[in-house]
Order: sequence, then C-alpha cells, then structure tokens
Amino acid sequence: MAEKVATERFMREAGFGLSLANQRQCRLFWKRLFEMRNPGVDKILLYRTKEFDRFCKNRSSEDGASLVEMVRLWEERYGFHIKQLEERVAEESRAIRQEVYG
Repeated sequence: MAEKVATERFMREAGFGLSLANQRQCRLFWKRLFEMRNPGVDKILLYRTKEFDRFCKNRSSEDGASLVEMVRLWEERYGFHIKQLEERVAEESRAIRQEVYG
C-alpha cells in the first residue's frame, strides 16, 4: 500500500496523469529499475534517456531474454566505455577550473 501512496504522490507532484493504468505503469517501471540495480547495473541507469525508459516500459517478458539480463549485459559491455567518458569529463573539468582559478 505504501508503494501505491508514494507513486500517486510522486505522480501528482510531477504533473503526471493519475489514472490507475498510469500508476500501475509507473510502479512497474520503478520495479524494473530496482531489479536492474540489484545485479550491479549502475552506469547505464545513471545516463538513461527517454528512449531507454520507453524501451524498458514497452519491453515484454515474452520477447526472449529478460530485460534485466539484457541491460546487465549492456552494462558489462559498455560500462567501461562510460567510465572512460566520465574520467575524460572530470579531467577536462579540472583543467578548466585550474585555468580559471589558477
């Protein structure tokens, strides 16, 4: 029951439609995100896009590999590349701060 209350409160504050179908869809999406974090998916979830969210919402469990397994594999395959990009951005940010603040 607490999940339903929290979902409705969040959706109201975010300006989403409060139909039962919308609330159910939101709870299902949050559950899927939680299930992805359990096996260690984090990089991909930090940088997810509207397209990724839509893919997750529309992914059917009958489409073969589970959504969680698919995203976990993506994390294994691309997590290193995402980390490299993060490190480059951090390095560039440090260089800019050094330039500006001496």
